[in-house]
Amino acid sequence: MLAESLGSDGLPLTDLLSQVAIRTEALEGRRRRLEAEIWIPCGVDRVWEVLTDYEGLATFIPNLTSSRILEQEGDRVRLEQVGAERFWKLTFSAKVVLDMVTDRPQAIHFTMVQGDFKEMAGSWLLAPQVQEGQAGTRLSYHLTIHPKRTMPVKLVECHLSVGLPRNLVAIYQEVMRRKAELA
Repeated sequence: MLAESLGSDGLPLTDLLSQVAIRTEALEGRRRRLEAEIWIPCGVDRVWEVLTDYEGLATFIPNLTSSRILEQEGDRVRLEQVGAERFWKLTFSAKVVLDMVTDRPQAIHFTMVQGDFKEMAGSWLLAPQVQEGQAGTRLSYHLTIHPKRTMPVKLVECHLSVGLPRNLVAIYQEVMRRKAELA
């Protein structure tokens, strides 16, 4: 888990976090676009397996308290997720129902159909990539979010800017953990 000082591949956690590239962009009004990416030294299929373990996500993604499939048909999944995080003495919690559409093994697109935001949509993109002579996967996350008026937009933006790198590192660590189990 993220609380460990070393990743499952022996890299210090700060090194893993520094490998995550993140960009934020203020759009009109309260809307924000965030993008984050990390390179994982495993094939696309292994990364895909972790990302689509929808009901297992809460076991390794920080601050995700539950993730469950409501409906599934072919390449479409309706997923309910609840996340919580503590800021100072307040606990911020958000619940969403997402329609996920997969384009195996390159992309998972999602759109909020119900939840605690005005708008939430994005995608996970996976691309094979060689880095320093080693084959792996470039994992990118794109999110457009529009918080409701009851949510301070700066707080949401700050939370996501800190949380997204942690989430990508958690996915990296889970991919590496599962790879080690198979070795």
